[in-house]
Amino acid sequence: MVIYNLIFWQNQNSTTFLTGVLKMKKIVIAIVLVFFQLINANELIENIDELPIKEYISMISNDLDMTIVLSDDIEENFTLMIPYNANLTNGNYLKILVQILKKNNLTIEPFDGFFLISKDDNEKEAKKELQFIVLKNVDYETIKPLFTTVKDVNHSYISSNKTIAFNATQKDFVRIAKLIQQLDKVPKQLKLKVTIVDTNLDKLKDYGLELKQLNTYLETSNYFINLLAYPFTVTSEVSETKTSQLHSFIRFMDTNKLSTIKSSTTLSLFDNRQTRFDIVDNIPYKTGTTTTNDGNTSSITQTTYKDIGLKLKILPRIYLNNIYLDIDLTSEKLTENSETPTTSKNYLQQTITMKKDKIFVLTGINQNRNYHTLNSTPFLSDIPFLGWIFKLDNKNKVTSNLTIFLELIDDKNVLIKDNEIVIDLPKPDLNKKVLSEHDKRVNQILNINQ
Repeated sequence: MVIYNLIFWQNQNSTTFLTGVLKMKKIVIAIVLVFFQLINANELIENIDELPIKEYISMISNDLDMTIVLSDDIEENFTLMIPYNANLTNGNYLKILVQILKKNNLTIEPFDGFFLISKDDNEKEAKKELQFIVLKNVDYETIKPLFTTVKDVNHSYISSNKTIAFNATQKDFVRIAKLIQQLDKVPKQLKLKVTIVDTNLDKLKDYGLELKQLNTYLETSNYFINLLAYPFTVTSEVSETKTSQLHSFIRFMDTNKLSTIKSSTTLSLFDNRQTRFDIVDNIPYKTGTTTTNDGNTSSITQTTYKDIGLKLKILPRIYLNNIYLDIDLTSEKLTENSETPTTSKNYLQQTITMKKDKIFVLTGINQNRNYHTLNSTPFLSDIPFLGWIFKLDNKNKVTSNLTIFLELIDDKNVLIKDNEIVIDLPKPDLNKKVLSEHDKRVNQILNINQ
């Protein structure tokens, strides 16, 4: 222990010097005291004495017959201001010193024949214990980044019972538990209606003037027709006033075989959880032929299957006022149906903002499909040259537009409110007063029995 050189007066008539043998940097400590009295402010300022801590401690040491030693790790500075007319006793001066030391994590500790003022390290170094917190709503990966912000706390995750174990003091445990409580909530959820419509543009054009009957069916028919056939002429967001009319228009198009509703499903989306929705056909295609000859010639055809169709991935990010959807859309179609078919592929990746009572439309996904079919009469079609009389070779090209309607369903149960969890935090016993080591030392100095 390095002791600061201090001079203390044991009485007014004689002085005794307590000198340390090791050097240290000069530490000046001042103590602030403001007394509120019913006096004029100007008078208060005129009647103030400022004392350095050395003189102040010397005064206490002299009046109370106490030897006081300062530790060299004290760096705080205080200032003592006392009105001339303040009537303070020796006990008051000691109480002032004790309270200010306590506020600044300093302690005064009695030893054999003297008192030591130093940092209250015993109060800071609390005992670490093994703590446990069970996750109830979210996975460990959601909580894991939290521990990177907490110093000197090692933790482990027990996946079998979804428990986080870590060593921490009781104070750190309460702080970490409160932070986890803010994260361990039921993820926000919404319901998204996905309607996929495939419109045959060739039929739509052939329908021609007959589509004018829609003008008596729907006032906004031109907008909806353009939405399916000429999407570049309209916006991709349908307002809430046109929502019900759009539903009727889609049913009308499906009934008249101008469009085909490929799917109309409702998806449950969780915040930051990807949802995948596929509408595909498992198409076989020949990848090769192997011929073997071991006396008898034989060939083996190798076939592989591939999913061809619509693949939709949605990653929602749900906030209080906005909902964002990260969309990953892949659309594949057969362009030629044969033993070695060829496919066409459209790919879309974008982020959109969704609101209730509005429909967002992904449209303009045009596709060209070539169909080649050969119908023949058995046996007769095999006659050389004349066999083509009994065969029908059809080649057909179809142009279509794929349209995807995304709509948030307005349901009271769609958005789940945050469900807070309760962690058993330690509660102090209000009926039992437990004194800290610092308070015990102060009471010993002041001769107070608890």
